[in-house]
Amino acid sequence: MKSCGALAVLSGALLLASCVRGPHEDPRSDLRVAELEDSLKAYRDSLKEVQIAWSFNTLASLVKMKSYTVELGDTCMMDVFLAAGNSEHSSFRHRDPVLNVAGTGDGAGAPTIIKGKDIGWRVWFVPTKVGKDSVVGSILVPDQRGYADTTELMFSVYYDVGSE
Repeated sequence: MKSCGALAVLSGALLLASCVRGPHEDPRSDLRVAELEDSLKAYRDSLKEVQIAWSFNTLASLVKMKSYTVELGDTCMMDVFLAAGNSEHSSFRHRDPVLNVAGTGDGAGAPTIIKGKDIGWRVWFVPTKVGKDSVVGSILVPDQRGYADTTELMFSVYYDVGSE
């Protein structure tokens, strides 16, 4: 009896082993894997598009001065950022903001602008006259559809130049 039971278990195991296919022997599984790979590639490409165009509905310019008082001949430096948030009522899609510095005071030298890694710029210039002055500029944020619907975010920063 024992040998009959062992023989039945052994033949059942062999029967099950012969029915199981390897992962590369089933053409349907190879086709399914190829479909999943294509789906993942399409998802990756769509993520790249989302990274290019970001969506917020509240935009503002934010300026951080290194110091609001400088000495004549010293470098006046500031960081300009695009601040964004969300509220419930509307949504805008924007991309590739551009910084314009319209003026750096009456006697200041031409500003130097460096684009940062994030949505930000570093601006510096050398004031050439003593007294209170200002920097005026704007961030132009084009709509996703192009430059026809551009949002302009104005900013101004006041600083004081002292004599040595």
